[in-house]
Amino acid sequence: MATDKKTAKKKIYEGLKWGRKVRDSHLGNQWRKNAAAVINYLYMDKLEYKDPEYPFDPKKEESVQFKFKPQEIPENYRNYITDAKIYMKLFPEDENSPVFLYKIARIYLKYQHLEEARKYYKQILEDYCSNEVAYSASYDIFLTYKHQYYPPEKQTEFKEKRNSVIAELEKKKCGGDEKHRELMDMIAKLELNELVRTSRKSFDEAMEAKEKKNNDPEKWKKALAHYEVLVKKILNQKPKNEEEKAERFRNLFGIYWNTYLAKKELGDFKGAIETLETIKRKKDVFAVAENKGYKEIIYYELAEAYTRAFDDKNAILMWRELAKTGPKGTWKIRKDDKVKKTKSSQFKFMAEEKIFWIYKARGKEYKQEMMEQGKKLVDIFDIGKRQYQTKFTIPEKDAYEKLATQINVKKDEVDKYFKVFWNCDSGNCQATVTDKKIYYQEMMFDLELSDAFEGRVSTITLKNALKEVEKMEDIYNRYLPLSKIFTEKTKDGKKIYLTASKYESMWKKRLNLIYQKASIWNRIVEKSRPGSASWTQAKEEYSKYLEQYKKLYEKNFSAQPQLNPGYAVIYYGEALIKFINEEYQTVQDPFPKKQPQAIGLYQDAQLELIELQKKVSGQSETLQKQVKKLNEKLEKAKQQYINEIKEFIDALQKIQAHQNKSKVLSQKDLLKYYNRFKKYNKKYPNFIKDLQKVGFQKALTKLILSQKDIKNYQKQIQKLSGNFSKDYPKQTKKYMDKFLPKMKKALAELKKQYSENPVALIDQLEKTYKKLVKITKTKPQLTFADLQQILQPLGQMAILSIMLPSNNALALTYNVSQSVKNRADSYSWYKEQKGYLRKQVAKIKADLLALKMRLLRYGIKFFKDAPYLEKLSKVEYQENPDAKLKEAGCPKVSKKEDLQCFLDYKRKTYYQRSYTLKEGNKTVEKEIIPLDKLKFEYTKTYEELHKIVKNENVSSKHIIEAYENYHKIISEGKGFGDIYEPKLELVK
Repeated sequence: MATDKKTAKKKIYEGLKWGRKVRDSHLGNQWRKNAAAVINYLYMDKLEYKDPEYPFDPKKEESVQFKFKPQEIPENYRNYITDAKIYMKLFPEDENSPVFLYKIARIYLKYQHLEEARKYYKQILEDYCSNEVAYSASYDIFLTYKHQYYPPEKQTEFKEKRNSVIAELEKKKCGGDEKHRELMDMIAKLELNELVRTSRKSFDEAMEAKEKKNNDPEKWKKALAHYEVLVKKILNQKPKNEEEKAERFRNLFGIYWNTYLAKKELGDFKGAIETLETIKRKKDVFAVAENKGYKEIIYYELAEAYTRAFDDKNAILMWRELAKTGPKGTWKIRKDDKVKKTKSSQFKFMAEEKIFWIYKARGKEYKQEMMEQGKKLVDIFDIGKRQYQTKFTIPEKDAYEKLATQINVKKDEVDKYFKVFWNCDSGNCQATVTDKKIYYQEMMFDLELSDAFEGRVSTITLKNALKEVEKMEDIYNRYLPLSKIFTEKTKDGKKIYLTASKYESMWKKRLNLIYQKASIWNRIVEKSRPGSASWTQAKEEYSKYLEQYKKLYEKNFSAQPQLNPGYAVIYYGEALIKFINEEYQTVQDPFPKKQPQAIGLYQDAQLELIELQKKVSGQSETLQKQVKKLNEKLEKAKQQYINEIKEFIDALQKIQAHQNKSKVLSQKDLLKYYNRFKKYNKKYPNFIKDLQKVGFQKALTKLILSQKDIKNYQKQIQKLSGNFSKDYPKQTKKYMDKFLPKMKKALAELKKQYSENPVALIDQLEKTYKKLVKITKTKPQLTFADLQQILQPLGQMAILSIMLPSNNALALTYNVSQSVKNRADSYSWYKEQKGYLRKQVAKIKADLLALKMRLLRYGIKFFKDAPYLEKLSKVEYQENPDAKLKEAGCPKVSKKEDLQCFLDYKRKTYYQRSYTLKEGNKTVEKEIIPLDKLKFEYTKTYEELHKIVKNENVSSKHIIEAYENYHKIISEGKGFGDIYEPKLELVK
């Protein structure tokens, strides 16, 4: 009945006060219950009691981490709690009991008495689960766990407790199914948000460790595990509207992307590819990626991942996607967290290059595709500014910006159009810049040229390769003509001086091209028939380009400042080796197996004259041998007759003894002796008669001398033993007729041999020859003195026939080998180097030493196999072997070895006088042949070679050849002195 609300509220509180007095009095149970009902009525209907607010914002989807601190509960709320508890006690079956319990719980929650609030909420769930207010209790309990702060160290304990409560709520489903689903959605959102937060935190920790250069795989594994759970949660979501769907796809893209990054960091390329392919496959997710400017990045990352996983097919597909150019706005490019539309991907040029490198890595099978892609790159990069290994010195800070300014291009065009090699030290950088057009032209050239040096190729292919070299020369000329590499005008335009420091790279490339030309011509030499026109031309071209290479290389020594040849020094060394090897691959033996005609002629003439003298004096060795042989035959024949007569007499005596019965024979033996007697009686019918007349000895002599073969042998012996003086004029004429024509022919050969180096002795020999011809024609009776005149010129001819080739061989095997040694010594600086260059230069020196050994080996072999007057030496030796062995200083071993030792001695002494050596520009006569010197040099060179091989671990076909021949020659020959023969196996 109050007129205003304030008065009414006051009256209501007075009513509550009086109601409590009645309820708490002793008026009886009914009055108490009525008072409690009145109190409840006043609370619910008159005061319009409302639940207190939450101490946190319940609408926040993410936890606010609220710290509960109990506060004092106001009197009116304390009274309500007391009144509600008493009412529920008085009316335990009252339908409003769960409401009272809920309101009590809300009061406790409002004033942050957390455990008290949860106690009443749980009572509702236990006693009134089917009541609709039970949902609100479930909801509030969930909120208390959602927003409650807990220390990090108790995180696990708290989450276990919370999850246990949530599991109980899910199990009870209090408040009905529909309400329960709402609660489950809230719980799911909480779990999802927490998982998102945890995943993001793990990812950020892994990324932070990476940025601090302390990349930790375990952190990435942890982040990946969270994201894999998270993606399943989101995929299980059922969006209610389009907005939720869009949000779901945005979330999925973010999760997939971070999942990819984690897998990439863990090196799981297969898993990374699967994740990116999932983004690409899910259209709505990929649409999100494209709108955010990630389409290009996804293609790029996929292309890189497929490349690293060696899945060339898919890698090429992805790179080709990036290489596509479409209409304006085709690509949305993300750069610096901004997205802009452009006609082509920023990875377009990179993609075209990557395709080329994939084809190149695939080898010969994809050579055609590689070559086509290479030509495409040359065309693509034709728009770049020309730079060829130009060096720029710039500060290290903001180096790219400063380099771009020097080249006069935009910063992002530096790596797009140029190959840059950086070398930074002490705050400054040297950038070596080459435009990609010539970079790929060089690469295509190398690939084209490789065919000319692999396998069996035709001469046509080799000549086409030469054209490719010439094309490359033309390309280099567009950058810098060869003539300008070492010549440059001063600013005043007058003085020209050698300077090549800034053209060093081009100089090396030019050297390489010349070397390639020489190598190609060398292959043509190998494929051509020796002596043919093409072979001759190829030899000339090969030598020409090697000489060009040498001149261009050595031009560096006069440049100011001198250039660093780098690896060109290796090519130069290899060119030297090839030149020496080609020039002296097979050195013509100055002493072929077939002796020079003059040597053979001299031997024959000397021996025949000796024989003729012996014939006339009856001491011919040949005659004596013939007589001896005939006597042996005669004695053998006589002995045969004697043996047969003995058998004849024996048979006769056996038969007579049997007839006299002094010794009886068996029928078999009697028949045997009878047949033997009958056989010889028939062959020698008069022997028994002669035996009876003159006795055995005379009868035997008569029988032998009467035989035809005996008479023939005696006649021949008598003829050979006769005086040949009557046949002397005929024999001397025959001797001169035989040797003068041969002398003429040998003289003609000598004149031809010495045509470029005339010798006065040849003219004298020609005069002597004419004199001998005249004597033969005019003198009727030639004497031994006349015949003797032919021997001296023949001996001189024999010496001349081997003198010139001997000198040439010596110059080659000794003087040239010394020159090669000097070349080898010029590479001794390899010891100051390290790594690959050291090994390559050491190999050059070793190869040169091996080639020196080859030349020395030729020399040793020449002297070992040199022809000499072997027949004459044998005759000389046989006259008095002991004296000759003593003269030669040979120990007596065996007939064969003794003779060989004497012949070796004669070879040396015979050639002692025939050699001259060049010392500097002078020609010096040498009395002793340098065979020992050759052997000494050979062993010494091997020792030096072996030290390099052992210390530097190098090998080549020349080195292997040197080792094999060294061991072969020392095993066959003697006189090398102390042989240096370490144990070492070369890898072939």
